[in-house]
Amino acid sequence: MFLQRVLGRQRVYSTSASKPRSGHADFYASLLPAMIPVALLGSAVYMGLHLLQSRLAHEKFLDEARQRICALEQEVDSLHPPLLSK
Repeated sequence: MFLQRVLGRQRVYSTSASKPRSGHADFYASLLPAMIPVALLGSAVYMGLHLLQSRLAHEKFLDEARQRICALEQEVDSLHPPLLSK
């Protein structure tokens, strides 16, 4: 019974001819669709620059680590006397 009442109802949709759109609605209807490509492009540029910064920071870290390793190897070599082979 309930299902027949729900399925039997007709929906009435409003038409734009019966009620004109407000100035705010027109403004946002024209602005928001145009902002989607701008937002997508901005997000892609941001993510690309963030990836580049992360990669460069990692490369700098690796260079500093290699320099530190070389310095430590030189320190170890200077502390140990050379081994004499017989």
